[in-house]
Amino acid sequence: MTAKRLLLIRHAKAKQGNRDIERPLARRGRDDARVIGEWLDRHAVPDLAVISPAVRTRQTWECALAALPTDPAVIVDERLYDNTVGDLIAAVRGCDESVSTLALVGHNPSMQAMAARAQRQSDAGMEALLSYPTSTIGLLDFDGPWASFDPRDGHLVAVEICRGEFGHGVG
Repeated sequence: MTAKRLLLIRHAKAKQGNRDIERPLARRGRDDARVIGEWLDRHAVPDLAVISPAVRTRQTWECALAALPTDPAVIVDERLYDNTVGDLIAAVRGCDESVSTLALVGHNPSMQAMAARAQRQSDAGMEALLSYPTSTIGLLDFDGPWASFDPRDGHLVAVEICRGEFGHGVG
């Protein structure tokens, strides 16, 4: 089987107010989203990004994209806004097998819950995993086809809070 990589990206800091789906990124969120892109460039550039339709997730991805060497394909998927682990799993399972690195850009609590289900080699980065604040990335390795993805079969190899400087997580 071919090894796959899954990135679980929680959107960057958003402004308060407005209808939830319409909340844009705050200034700090835009800065943190650029750091997300820098981290992705150094560790795992996705082939495809599946993004919640919320304004803050789309803006997070747009800001992160500026740091990437390629322009990954993008799919906006309502299931990521619905914010359940089951919906995230369904989105992953529907991914084309030609994609080796997949990014999901969405919300808590589903991003954190999905990352927490993966196997871990150690408790390093546990604080980041437990809180999963805005601008956090979880990187899972998975052996097998996307169609049979189960987060419990994945290995969490990095958890990073992208805030101006690296070093808030593990990996």
